[in-house]
Amino acid sequence: MLAAVAATMGVHVMAKGLDKKKEQKKKPAKTLKEKRADKNEKKATRG
Repeated sequence: MLAAVAATMGVHVMAKGLDKKKEQKKKPAKTLKEKRADKNEKKATRG
């Protein structure tokens, strides 16, 4: 019964929308290497 309800609600259209969200995922402000460099610098100056 749920499959019939899901088919009428357009589940496939929603899936396409989710795919578009993945394509539009924003890039991180800092790369992992930049984050690690900042962290190591902070540790060195803190001590």
